[in-house]
Amino acid sequence: MARNVNVTWDLPTTRESGGELLPSDILHTEASISVDGVTFTVLNTFLPSQTQALFMPDVDLGDWIVRLVVVDKALRRSVVVDTPFNVPDETAPGTVLNVVVTLV
Repeated sequence: MARNVNVTWDLPTTRESGGELLPSDILHTEASISVDGVTFTVLNTFLPSQTQALFMPDVDLGDWIVRLVVVDKALRRSVVVDTPFNVPDETAPGTVLNVVVTLV
């Protein structure tokens, strides 16, 4: 069964150097998703005022990775943050197999 993904995050308040980073310095946060950790599909970009999103890529069972990166107004990109998650199989058990009925 395919599922949707809700993601929340906190924006950085400093630059890599330790200097202050204001929300007005941020252009957007870019969110991507991957099933293999190599090929990522960009889902959307979000203004600094939005730090939560419901993605509806209908992810199937298995292991996935959400990647977030912050982009400032000078188009400098933060180090990526990859967060793995698993969509468990919550379906009912399969049917009994090889049933043999013998009259005695």
